[in-house]
Amino acid sequence: MILNTYISYICAFLVCTMDLFLCLMVFQIIGHIKILRHALRSFPTVKSQNDQLELHHVKETASCDLMFNKQENDIIKTKIKECVEHHLLIVNFADDISQFFGPLLAINYLNHLIILSLLLLECLQGV
Repeated sequence: MILNTYISYICAFLVCTMDLFLCLMVFQIIGHIKILRHALRSFPTVKSQNDQLELHHVKETASCDLMFNKQENDIIKTKIKECVEHHLLIVNFADDISQFFGPLLAINYLNHLIILSLLLLECLQGV
């Protein structure tokens, strides 16, 4: 009886720990996505309004260099590079997590299916 209780508590603790760890990883991914969204929404704008007005008038012949000067283009280039690298970090992290938790989730769902089927069978016999 004591051994059965000990094993039951250990198994329940391990299942809860893995579920909490998965929740933590999901919150990490969501947090990184929110950070990336903020970085993409807070790009610097054009400093002078004259450049924008000139760009609207000569839209067909305008290139991206008309909007920003050389120094601003370098800043935008580094910010885009940082955003792309952060996106790659998120994708690689999500792939690693799905590879690790994929089999564990399948086993967990199979366990729930078997346990709930047995519980339903026991409930039907009681009627």
